[in-house]
Amino acid sequence: ASSPLGAPNFSRQVIDGLLGLPPGSPIEFTIIPTAGVSVGTDQYARFMSVRSWGTPGNWTTNYSALARSTDNGETWTTDPATARVNIAGLGIPGIPAVAPGNEDFQQSAFVPGADGWIYEFGTPSGRFGPARLARVQGADINDLSAYEYWDGSAWGPDIGDAAPVIPGTVSELSVQWNDYLGKYVAMYTEPTRGLVIRQADNLEGPWSGMQTLLNQALLPGLYGGFMHPWTDGRYLHFVVTTWNRYNVIYMRTDLNGMQMSSTNSIDGPDPAVTGETRLVGISYPEGE
Repeated sequence: ASSPLGAPNFSRQVIDGLLGLPPGSPIEFTIIPTAGVSVGTDQYARFMSVRSWGTPGNWTTNYSALARSTDNGETWTTDPATARVNIAGLGIPGIPAVAPGNEDFQQSAFVPGADGWIYEFGTPSGRFGPARLARVQGADINDLSAYEYWDGSAWGPDIGDAAPVIPGTVSELSVQWNDYLGKYVAMYTEPTRGLVIRQADNLEGPWSGMQTLLNQALLPGLYGGFMHPWTDGRYLHFVVTTWNRYNVIYMRTDLNGMQMSSTNSIDGPDPAVTGETRLVGISYPEGE
């Protein structure tokens, strides 16, 4: 693994906000990438502009937008025309107006489809809203007018018509196909259950009930579960982060016996409580 450096052994900021403000500014406190996807030889990252932090799990965004890299992630450019604006009056030249429904696509998860479409799950700012679904042809990813949104029964052009496809409180989201299960898998942290997955035959749903992989008692303060994009077999590899260390932990889980019908909406029991599974261990770097 590697990272663009600002100084020896120190990564540098690679995406600048559209407001052109330094980190920690009162209007644009920070810029955080929430999803990434490759289209041809280019890389795209969807990022959110955090205006302010609220109570745990809550924050307010100015907008979400796309950044593009043509040199394998070394440098990135942003385009105001790709912004889904959440707050009016930002004063950014070329930025679209606020539109009803923009608030539901402030954080994202991309899934490249075998049908040529790039699918994008969207959630509101924070960790307490459902996930909705959009799609766009790869060549048009920078054109917001080319996106289509799932309204619960069909695709349409209006972001305001997008209906929830994954219900409940969906935090940072990761979605991909798993060959072993023969289904799409969605992973996120849920406030009462910890790290969970759902399964579906189609991205539009229906999505199964939740299956808990890790609860907060086993790994206190966990958040941000993201699957490794190359893992599609029996052993599902993923990363999580914890509040108390602010360090990323690489983990895996055995999917044997976890096949679940997408039409089964009943949440499964926590396997750590039933005794079906346990956390084998975590190896922290020396000094952590």
